[in-house]
Amino acid sequence: MDYIIRHAHIGDVPRMSYVYATSWRTAFRGTLSDEYLDNLADDHWVETFTKNFNGEHVPAPRGLVCAVDGVVIGALHYGHSQDERWPDDGEICSCYMLPEFWGQNLGHAMISKAMEHLRFDGYKTAYLWVLDNNLRAQKAYARLGFTSEGTCNPMHFAGRNITNIRYVVQL
Repeated sequence: MDYIIRHAHIGDVPRMSYVYATSWRTAFRGTLSDEYLDNLADDHWVETFTKNFNGEHVPAPRGLVCAVDGVVIGALHYGHSQDERWPDDGEICSCYMLPEFWGQNLGHAMISKAMEHLRFDGYKTAYLWVLDNNLRAQKAYARLGFTSEGTCNPMHFAGRNITNIRYVVQL
């Protein structure tokens, strides 16, 4: 399969939001409430992504997309740490792929590209958050060199108590 990974642009926003929503409805079924996922609109992230591109979030994460035959099938956001506890780290803020493309190493390719950009930007360490019960993602991140460093972030979201685990990689 031929694909390209490129920087996202404002014209990608609706499709990026669609990718996120579609991925969430599958990946987080059983973790988040069915009611929340069933009502998650395809355009849920359009406003947030538009603000990122317009510079309304500082520092705004940058986006990458993965496209097959010119159609965006994956999206990733990365940049400076959004958590003041790690002000010198880069962060992979999110990475989602349409479910029919899971298991084809396209997410791996997007994260690798984001890691290259973070390294070029001078970061020595990058991190991401992963749900404690998302074993599929944890295994994928481990293949990229990420390891859990023990920091957990419990929260109540979409009617459920969930816990994110911080995974770290040296760039």
